[in-house]
Amino acid sequence: MPMLQAARVVTRYCLPEGSGDLPHVSRQLDAYLDTFSANWTIVTAYKRTGSLRFVQFVASRESAETQDPFFKQWLLNRTAEFSADRGDLPTLCWLMEKYLPVETVDNVTEIAGTLGHLEILQWLYDHQRDRVRFDVALCGAFEKQTRTGSGVVT
Repeated sequence: MPMLQAARVVTRYCLPEGSGDLPHVSRQLDAYLDTFSANWTIVTAYKRTGSLRFVQFVASRESAETQDPFFKQWLLNRTAEFSADRGDLPTLCWLMEKYLPVETVDNVTEIAGTLGHLEILQWLYDHQRDRVRFDVALCGAFEKQTRTGSGVVT
C-alpha cells in the first residue's frame, strides 16, 4: 500500500540516527496524517488535484462500499471523463489498464472528440477499441483539428 510522502520524510529525516528501520512507526504516521482518503473517491481526488499519483493513492485505500461493482463502474466512467476532458492520457491509461481493465467506458470518446484530443482518441482506438464507442466523436475531433490546423490523424 502506498504511503504519504510526508510520512516517509518524517521517518527518514526526523527520527534520531541509529533508530534503525521502524516500519511500524512509518505506518502509524501515515495513518495519522491521512485524513482524506477514507472520505474521498478517485473522482474526488482527480477533480480536486488532477494528479494520477494521488488517484492511485486513493484507489489503493478504497473502502468496502467502493467495492460495489456498479459504484466502481461509475467511478471509472466519471474519472475517465474528467481525464479525457483535461487531455490527461496517462491517467486515462491507468484507469483503463489497471483500475478496471475490462469494463466498458461511456462518453470518453465524445468528450475527447469534442475537445479535439486526438492522442486520446488514437490510444483508445489502438488499445481499447472494444470498450468504447466511436460514434460522432471522431467527426468532432477532425472538425476541431481542421479549424485549428493543429494535427494530422493517421
